[in-house]
Amino acid sequence: MLLSTPNKGSGGILKGCRHILVIKLRYVGDAVWTLPVIENLKRNYPDARISVAINEGSEFVFRNHPDVDTILSFPYRESRKGLKGLLTFLGFVKRMRAIRPDAVIDLTDNDRGAILTFLSGASTRIGYTWRRHSTNLLFNNLFRPKTFSHMVSYHLDLLKDMGLEVANDSIRIADDPVALASLGKKHPAILQDDQLPRIAIHPGARVPLRQWGTEKFARLADLLAPHHRIFIVSGPDEKDILAEVLRMMKTKPEFSSSDLTLAEFTALCGTMDIFVGNDSGPIHIAAAKTTAVGVYGPNTAGWARPWNRDAFVFENSDLACRPCGQANCTSHIYKECLESIDPEMVAGKVVEMLATKVLHRGHFDD
Repeated sequence: MLLSTPNKGSGGILKGCRHILVIKLRYVGDAVWTLPVIENLKRNYPDARISVAINEGSEFVFRNHPDVDTILSFPYRESRKGLKGLLTFLGFVKRMRAIRPDAVIDLTDNDRGAILTFLSGASTRIGYTWRRHSTNLLFNNLFRPKTFSHMVSYHLDLLKDMGLEVANDSIRIADDPVALASLGKKHPAILQDDQLPRIAIHPGARVPLRQWGTEKFARLADLLAPHHRIFIVSGPDEKDILAEVLRMMKTKPEFSSSDLTLAEFTALCGTMDIFVGNDSGPIHIAAAKTTAVGVYGPNTAGWARPWNRDAFVFENSDLACRPCGQANCTSHIYKECLESIDPEMVAGKVVEMLATKVLHRGHFDD
């Protein structure tokens, strides 16, 4: 194990590598944040194969990416089930070793990612050093982060420290014609352009303390409904949240669903003019396809905002308790960070942003 010094001007420590595997075993939003790493690796090593190892459910992020050679889906739920989980884990290791990477870059920054990096069979094993002292021995090239910034910058800084040129930090999720066609079958009108602005609203979030609230989202939808096409969606595990929003609304959205696949959801975002949601994975998908407006509570926008220059985040920066561990709320007002953000404020900003942008019409014929 060593702290590496960048080898600038000679291709960095990956010079001569023919196959690079990037490991990011986190959530969907984290997978989206990995995309600039893939693109910049390919720019620096155009002849190398680039593969990714990600948690099951995030495959769609990379499925049509021109720079990704192989997608390895890690069965993280099955891997936790005792002896069966161990066998599942070993089966994944076998599949990973079968693609024969020369180098592995672990962006997961946890024990599982470190162990998989070591077991990959790669001669060059790259990771971060700052917390995992016991697993540092599993790498032979370690880099210490200078600062903890937004995760996109955090990962791209690693490439710079490795001696690579970073030419682009934008996030692009490739269009999926199959998913768009499937979405069109579920709601044919979505492929028809009537020039009214389209707004997608996603009221769910994996962490309860990040949820703005069904009443607030219902009020927001009602405020925007008179002059906009409203689409309200949630994940399959958030059906109750969606149902509660619809029950509380005084207007009816054009479309609502909790049954879209993530690929279909991504296609939906590509037809929208603006997206409004909590601090959760869907907003990072949306920001890769359209303008995003986020309502943030426990997390600060500094390291978790939508990676889009047109994005806007509502957050209460005056609270000393932010950011928090998100296990429980310590404020004297429950979820004060989110309760202090009014639907009228968000609706006003959405209308303002729509008035100054060219409406997104990328998927429609003239």
